[in-house]
Amino acid sequence: MRYSQAELHGLLHNAEVIGRGAFGTVYKCSDGLRDYAVKLTSDERSYQREVTALGTLHHRNIVSLHGHGHYSAGEHALVYEFCVEGSLGSAIRDRRLTPSMGLEILKGAASALACAHARGYLHGDLKPGNILLDKNFSPKVGDWGLSAHRHVAPARGDPRFRDGRPEYTAESDVFSFGAVLQLVRWNCGLSSRLKVLEQACLHPDPRHRPNMASVVRTLQELQGHQGHQGHQGHQGHQGLQGRQGRQGGNGQQARPAPMAGPPVMPHMMPRMMSPVMSPMMGPMGLHMVGPMGPACMF
Repeated sequence: MRYSQAELHGLLHNAEVIGRGAFGTVYKCSDGLRDYAVKLTSDERSYQREVTALGTLHHRNIVSLHGHGHYSAGEHALVYEFCVEGSLGSAIRDRRLTPSMGLEILKGAASALACAHARGYLHGDLKPGNILLDKNFSPKVGDWGLSAHRHVAPARGDPRFRDGRPEYTAESDVFSFGAVLQLVRWNCGLSSRLKVLEQACLHPDPRHRPNMASVVRTLQELQGHQGHQGHQGHQGHQGLQGRQGRQGGNGQQARPAPMAGPPVMPHMMPRMMSPVMSPMMGPMGLHMVGPMGPACMF
């Protein structure tokens, strides 16, 4: 949908800033019926990439682009669905995920990448901050501003980045997914069986990494083996000590109580993994304004 300038100015009236980054500023907006996340950007290339990618890729685990348009001189707007539970990164920091929820999020994110790769698209910037969570904690892969339908650049964290070879492939996305998998496995207490998949995704030789379709199948098999039926059926898991209400979206939303103990973040990983994790979690993307909040896309 193409928004007019008047429509965009009306939508952004009294909007709340929820993030800033290299490619623009993100606002939480409402038209009176529903909430939206609106990114204003002056980066023409990033804007066109998102419009092209999200206009082609339609998947339950890829963030929906409701529309876009010219906002002001040299500035464009992208109107997305609003993901009330924020990002995977914020959920990990707040200890809001059970093992079953973590596995379901991984499977959804993997499905989104598999869909993109099947259509010839590469994400190029997968990280916990770009995996958003809706009110049911279903993942939505967002921030497609670095996406491409061709080989452009290596993924951050990919060993080939340090080798200086300007090659970006689907295997680079797999590598980034492996780093996300590792972070979720550590923080959600997932089965050690996932370590085999994690190591395969992080293999230094791209030729030995699995494709995302096989990653999805492996996660489905592991989910079935462990008896996981999705996070909605496991709210009574021992990691959840009751529920606490939180205002979000269009009304009161229930959410898990924080799990005990501090989250394990990239800089706390074993030294042998720090070269993999640190570049991926670097200061690219959006930085939150104030405390971590909904629809964080940093």
